Amino acid sequence: VSALNRTLAPSPDRVASFIGVLDIYGFEHFDHNSFEQFCINYANERLQQEFNRHVFRLEQELYSQEEIQWSFIDFDDNQPCIDMIEGKAGILTLLDEETRRPGGQDGKFVGKLVDQVSKHVDYGSYFGLPRFGGRGSDPDSFILHHFAYSVTYDANGFLEKNRDALSEEITSVLYSSTDEFVMALYAEPDQGSVSQSTGLSRNGSLTSHGSGSLSGPSGPAGRGAHPTVGATFKASLNELMATIHATDLHYIRCIKPSVSKRPFLFDPPYVLSQLRSAGVLETIRISCAGYPGRYAYPEFI
Repeated sequence: VSALNRTLAPSPDRVASFIGVLDIYGFEHFDHNSFEQFCINYANERLQQEFNRHVFRLEQELYSQEEIQWSFIDFDDNQPCIDMIEGKAGILTLLDEETRRPGGQDGKFVGKLVDQVSKHVDYGSYFGLPRFGGRGSDPDSFILHHFAYSVTYDANGFLEKNRDALSEEITSVLYSSTDEFVMALYAEPDQGSVSQSTGLSRNGSLTSHGSGSLSGPSGPAGRGAHPTVGATFKASLNELMATIHATDLHYIRCIKPSVSKRPFLFDPPYVLSQLRSAGVLETIRISCAGYPGRYAYPEFI
């Protein structure tokens, strides 16, 4: 994502206008969900929020500005879930704290989630523990109630994946590549700062590339501390959202007809659940009740 943003950034020798196609991650919910699924579903939460803002908020705000008689249509706002993940006392912050703490453990990270996130007045309804597990028989699992589905995450390995980093020797070799794109991914750090990029490998695992280690002052804001995968993923996602906000958006919703991957098989309940979770039904309600066909003022005059 970071490399994409740098590629699209305007420069004197590059045209500032562009057409971009964002093929988003599919929402993932498997029998076993780890840190990779957490990051992918977090990205989907942010992109779904942008869809809500673009389709629901802006559309209805336009009717208010035009002083059109209009009864606002309610929709599920997932902002509290996003705040729970990326807020000051959110999941990513607590994960980084436990990652940088000497002797940090996945189980203690879940304990912090239970003690702080589950009791938060705005986050509690989006966080849970397995009904037949929880702190007793399954201390390293927790549930997040996403906009699309409730997902049970296994926190085993969260800390190791969050602190993942390449050695300085490997980073130096990659930075010496003659390919400009590879050089951009492994840019040489400036005076102690650390360059890192995060992405998904071909097998779906999250990869982090950078130099340095997690040694140094403890705490998320410690000087010299190597950025974690979660923090880098959040920063890259913020850059992507800034690029999206600067563009004129058009959406194409892709629906899976069934889970069996066989031709000519249509599962109506499965399709309906996707339409509901993606906000398509509310979009149709607004279009039916509103004014989908419109002229610009100069064209009308």
